Amino acid sequence: MVTTNTLSVDLSDQLQHLLDECKLYDQATPCVQLDIKINLFKEMPCYLIELENDKPIAICSIMAINTFEGEIAIAVLPQKRNQGLAKTLKNRAKQILSEYGYKQMLYVNNENSASGKQFIEQLQIPFHHTEYTLEYDQAHQATRASRLLVTRANERDAYKVTNISVDAFGDEYEIAYPFIEACFQNPTRTIYLGQLSYEPICTLIVGFENNTYFINGLAVLKSHQGKGYGKEFLQEVIYNLSQNSHDIIIDVDNTNLTAYQLYKKTGFKEKSVTGYYVEKF
Repeated sequence: MVTTNTLSVDLSDQLQHLLDECKLYDQATPCVQLDIKINLFKEMPCYLIELENDKPIAICSIMAINTFEGEIAIAVLPQKRNQGLAKTLKNRAKQILSEYGYKQMLYVNNENSASGKQFIEQLQIPFHHTEYTLEYDQAHQATRASRLLVTRANERDAYKVTNISVDAFGDEYEIAYPFIEACFQNPTRTIYLGQLSYEPICTLIVGFENNTYFINGLAVLKSHQGKGYGKEFLQEVIYNLSQNSHDIIIDVDNTNLTAYQLYKKTGFKEKSVTGYYVEKF
């Protein structure tokens, strides 16, 4: 097994081919991440790869952006399944996370993958929560912001972005700030700020991978929630992104009904469902 925190271009291409094969076979996009640059511990191995004749046949990715839990996702070539590879990768990921002081692990699975659900059932990993992946309908016409000034943030805005996120989500500042800093340092991430009378009141993060935009972390100061600013801010960002004709994706937790309804009203449609299953150490 190869464990590493970086991927060469050649290995990344081979792993993408592996994921494409799994997607075709399962009719479900694997949840494995191949662009992990925002983990809290930069030196931690986040790619666990099984090789056969120097070619990857299985991979596990580890996403760990905070101090209390890590997320893992596994993909195994269809013809190499039922050989114990997934369990071996899962156990190694658990060992790595334990070495870095983590107390629990979330196994991430596309719920359309029958083989993934079967694996989880075999391991008897308890269900934690569901996340919906929504895709923006390009036929929907995004409206422009009329009350907010929407701009791209820079590293000097890190504390402003963090304060909004902490206020909106109740996160700890010591956890949120390093994550925001890592996003600024990642060339595939862009952070936007929405200002009301020059006061920053909302923010979100946009990632760009495989010709697709991924929106997450939409946050509005509690004192300004319920006034339509979040919707206006999101629509302005979407207006700017949609000029490039790339797909736009956003994820939302099943417990966040308010955000789900907001995204649907903004022009997003449900694309897939991701299940999260927790294993405590």
